[in-house]
Amino acid sequence: MRNLYILILLITGLQVMAQPGSGQRMEGSSSMKGSVTGVILDDISGQPMEYANVVLFSLRDSAMVSGAVTNAKGVFTIQEVPFGPYFIKIKFLGYNEKKIDRVVVNPQQMNVNLKTIRLSPDSKNLQEVEVAADRTEVLFKLDKKVVTIGSNLNADGGTAVDALENTPSVQVDIEGNVTMRGSSNFTVLVDGKPSPFSGSDALEMIPMSTIDKIEIITNPSAKYDPEGTAGIINVITKHKALEGLSALVNLNSDTRGGYGGDILLNYSVGKFNFYAGGNYDNNVRKGSHFRETEVLTDSGYYYTYADGERDGGSLSRGLRLGMDYSMSPSSDLSAVFFYGGRDGKNNSTSNYYEAADYIDTLFSNSLAISERDNLRTKLDLDYKYRFNSDGHELKSTLSFSNGTGNELNETRQLEDDSEAELSVVSTQEDGKSTDYQFNLDYTNPFSKTMKLEAGLQSKIEWDQEDYLLSYQDNLKDTSFSNSLSSNYHHSVQALYTTFSHELGKFGYMLGARGEYTDRLLENRTTGEDYTINQFDFFPTAHVSYQLPKDQQIQASFARRIQRPANHALEPFETYRDIYTIWKGNPDLKPEYTNAYELSYQKKVGMSFLSAELFHRVNFNKMERTHEVYDENTMLMTMQNVGKDYSTGGEIMMNLNATKWLTINLTTSAFHYKIDTDLFNNVSESFNWTLRGRTSFRLGKNLRLQIDGNYNSPSVSAQGTREAFYMIGSSVRMNFLDNRLSATLQIRDIFYTARHEFYMETETYSSHAYFAMNGQVVQLNLSYKINNYKEKKKINRSVDYGGSDMEY
Repeated sequence: MRNLYILILLITGLQVMAQPGSGQRMEGSSSMKGSVTGVILDDISGQPMEYANVVLFSLRDSAMVSGAVTNAKGVFTIQEVPFGPYFIKIKFLGYNEKKIDRVVVNPQQMNVNLKTIRLSPDSKNLQEVEVAADRTEVLFKLDKKVVTIGSNLNADGGTAVDALENTPSVQVDIEGNVTMRGSSNFTVLVDGKPSPFSGSDALEMIPMSTIDKIEIITNPSAKYDPEGTAGIINVITKHKALEGLSALVNLNSDTRGGYGGDILLNYSVGKFNFYAGGNYDNNVRKGSHFRETEVLTDSGYYYTYADGERDGGSLSRGLRLGMDYSMSPSSDLSAVFFYGGRDGKNNSTSNYYEAADYIDTLFSNSLAISERDNLRTKLDLDYKYRFNSDGHELKSTLSFSNGTGNELNETRQLEDDSEAELSVVSTQEDGKSTDYQFNLDYTNPFSKTMKLEAGLQSKIEWDQEDYLLSYQDNLKDTSFSNSLSSNYHHSVQALYTTFSHELGKFGYMLGARGEYTDRLLENRTTGEDYTINQFDFFPTAHVSYQLPKDQQIQASFARRIQRPANHALEPFETYRDIYTIWKGNPDLKPEYTNAYELSYQKKVGMSFLSAELFHRVNFNKMERTHEVYDENTMLMTMQNVGKDYSTGGEIMMNLNATKWLTINLTTSAFHYKIDTDLFNNVSESFNWTLRGRTSFRLGKNLRLQIDGNYNSPSVSAQGTREAFYMIGSSVRMNFLDNRLSATLQIRDIFYTARHEFYMETETYSSHAYFAMNGQVVQLNLSYKINNYKEKKKINRSVDYGGSDMEY
């Protein structure tokens, strides 16, 4: 607790030091400079216009002096303006340009407030607005990348997983598993709040049509929860529209038998905004597989070969209800209710051949059934109070979630000729959980260039798990069953503070976060308890510098943590099939990451280039391991294998070659090394990925898109993963004044999507392979009711005086 008191004193001290003293000038040290500010509104709707360009020119020679971009409230501020006369031009794509003929900054009027400025739509540029909406926008902020994904035709009718397939710093494999720079340890937020699900499951639950933009935060500041060593994926959903009722309906179907749909409704009137969304998605995955294993121990040599077919998929459904209430000009209240679940099912048939000491022992068939269902309920309540219009505010969030999760794994082994039942193994897991989270966040911008943030977070989780294991071996005439259970309690209490300051073209943000963890795992079967009580400190630092000619450079450091999930801790043996056993590890320690990044952004005409260098070190690396359990039966568990290192870079380029051709390319390359204390060895690989998207605009209503990605081989603590690549294509046609759109997709055109793994230890080697059965063709239909539209956004702009750059 002593460390917590120190952190509280740190927050208080920073706030006192950051407050301006009497008579202190916050605009700048020079008495010969001032500022120009104002608010840009849509002339018809009266709504604030975010991302509008405001450029300041000298009245003497018409030379550009400085500029700014409006924020979400339509506010702009041009700082460090030398005394003198100027004129201003205000631009927004699809709107008439606005010119203010004369603005004077002098000692008598140092801070010029232009108040409200209205822009009117330009009907001649409506087609230009449509073209801009097709392009991917990337906003590089001090601690994140914000990606608008509306241009990805291959994601139409899909989920957030599909939307991420061509997103910087993110990779998606053939089964929809998402990683950030090779790691699956990331946190998923929805509108800034924790998802009731985790990882790829959480992203599969979010329909593509409900997504406004996605924030990729590889090095979050101390304000964010440090859980997830790879970073944070924050999905921002659509739930605000103009006055009245709006709706968006989507339907899809594919050649594998998958189908789904979703609907988004929005009703805005007066101080209230109501929205509702529902989705149902039946995803079918079919493929073929094989696996061969060799075991060499003191008791002999054992060989197993299996091949067969797998037929499975997932079923996602959800209901989301929300309300925003503007209680007063200074306070807002919102509530969001979610109810939904995701079920998974895999039926696998395999032909087995077994040998012991090079002598044929058994030919058999097996039928393995794996079923999983998760159902969650979640309620979020938000309250925000604004002390003034300059961003000085207090926000509180309360979240409650509970749910159930059940899993059944059953394998029946049959003799090859007679189909007599040789063995049956079954594991039934039933769990329930309840989670609470409370956040209190305070923001105080002491000036236009200086800001303090501080807050607290409290997370409490209760889980209960019950297991029933049954095993029958007719060959050995043995059988047994076990009933096991556990309780899990986990709480994390945190305090944080950040301080940011802009000094001309230079900006920085420093942060500190302290967390106290209390964890208890009770094995109710044996009476054993496993506890952790510890304090962790997470510093962060971000700096940026605005270079000339639309260039920006940023650097950052963050320390993060990945705590083991409940299922990775439970010390119970559960059968995945007749040759594979899973057992949790209650002694598993949290994994820590130190992450360093350096990034550069450059606008080149109508295009942009982004380059990043990164170095990441993981301590107490958690990884799934395999060892021999008994003859040809393997035991899987989670262990802290040692440390791993990732050092490399990422380049992203958006080339707007012509009005009808856009090319997006992203490549990532890094040296990966894993130093395993557990196995006393070092494995290294050079990993790289290449992702590209080419979009053709073939007339006003027709678009064609070709996507491709390549993933190189990589190593793990015990083996290697082979390379794979995928190519897909989509075509979209708009009808009825763009209210109706139809998209036809073909995925994995050349049938190259596959998994292939090699694993080898002193006593065990394995080769496993899985591939989808051919291409899949999908048709998606989307219909807008009452002109449901996102807010118009400028496609490329530069904030000449701040730390954010958008293209």
